[in-house]
Amino acid sequence: MPKKTFTKKYINSWLIVLACSVFYCYQFLIRVSPNTLNQEFMQAFGVDALGFGIIVAFYNWAYSGLQLPLGITIDRINIKFLLPISPILCAISCLIIAYANDPIYASIARFMAGMGSACGFIGTVKVASLVLPTRKIGIAIGITILFGTFGAGIGGQPLEWLASQHGWRNIMLYLAVIGICLSIAIYSALSSILVSMRHKSFKAESSHPLADLKALITTPQTLLLALYGMLMYTPISLLGEVWGSKFVENSYDIDHEKALISITLMFFGAGLGGPIVASIAEVIQSRKKVMMVASFMALILYSVMLYTDFLVNTSSIILYSALFLAGLFYAAKALTFALACEIMPKRISGLTTAFLNMTVMGAGVIFNPLVGFLLDKFYTGPENVEYVIYNKFEYSIALSVLPCAALLSFFISFFVKDSIEKDKFESESEFVSYSD
Repeated sequence: MPKKTFTKKYINSWLIVLACSVFYCYQFLIRVSPNTLNQEFMQAFGVDALGFGIIVAFYNWAYSGLQLPLGITIDRINIKFLLPISPILCAISCLIIAYANDPIYASIARFMAGMGSACGFIGTVKVASLVLPTRKIGIAIGITILFGTFGAGIGGQPLEWLASQHGWRNIMLYLAVIGICLSIAIYSALSSILVSMRHKSFKAESSHPLADLKALITTPQTLLLALYGMLMYTPISLLGEVWGSKFVENSYDIDHEKALISITLMFFGAGLGGPIVASIAEVIQSRKKVMMVASFMALILYSVMLYTDFLVNTSSIILYSALFLAGLFYAAKALTFALACEIMPKRISGLTTAFLNMTVMGAGVIFNPLVGFLLDKFYTGPENVEYVIYNKFEYSIALSVLPCAALLSFFISFFVKDSIEKDKFESESEFVSYSD
């Protein structure tokens, strides 16, 4: 392949991955909107913390439950027809939320949002595995997470400000329009990709998808990586998506605006951390060491946040830094996807990513309702009030799963095996074919 043609296709490959990452940004904004609009949602749908946690968990149920079916499907059909459907589902969920007053309809909407978002990450990773060298998948995943956390950042203080200016229901309508536009854009971006691959390693070796699934779940390393990813995702699921802004606001006696800023910085830390941890792992030729350090530092950080008064009455800079570091440590989760994609055959990269993502999202399914239950269980404030305010002691008990998850992930990291692929990816046969 001429060098000029090779360079052009290589650049186009990255542009296609970036185009898919934009949707991941959009779906993450929708995912974290209940955190920013926590009070508005609880009042609009007439629910307490437990009810709110259950509504939010419907997103996770759909997201997690569809991972394996999507992973199997995405390895076998043209992704340009599957991925554009996802923003449409997210758009419909926003329309329902915009007009609903009943918690049942809100639950349905969150379930649809989870359905639409389910393909965002695995779709992007699948595209990356088709058009990029294996050793660059970790970087691509880090960049994808960067886009996602940028969406989460928009879903913090900017969303709060927009909701105060235009009304939160109107914002949901605007998001629906954006979803429709994204669907059209993604289809156009993916239209250059053909399903047929020139490299034989992409061809399915199994006539039945259950054989691929069996190979995946009987590989101990993928199970360890999936569990590590779920545990490291727990802070984003609990603090970033649902409880974080109120936890910070009520525990550290700061105003709502600063609390939203702190959570936004957590996502920025996660976004910047994705490319950073992937690059560090590639430089030192060890993803395992990065994962171990991240888990240990997360354990210390969450223990300080929950069980000491070190951050109480401190400057906003210190609190912001703590939440930024929380996001940075979380980013080690991205390394699990890169490791798994190297361990398993590339032809089932969609299923591999889906299995890990399903397990990761299990954190929200399990822990969000649990946190809501514990908050209600240990609540000591006045009853029969329009809006319940929980204190630091109650949050410390309910969010104890954070240091526990960090400790367990640290233990698991000792059993993870390193695998840094060193392929050069200099042959035309490594590229997916492009239509003219």
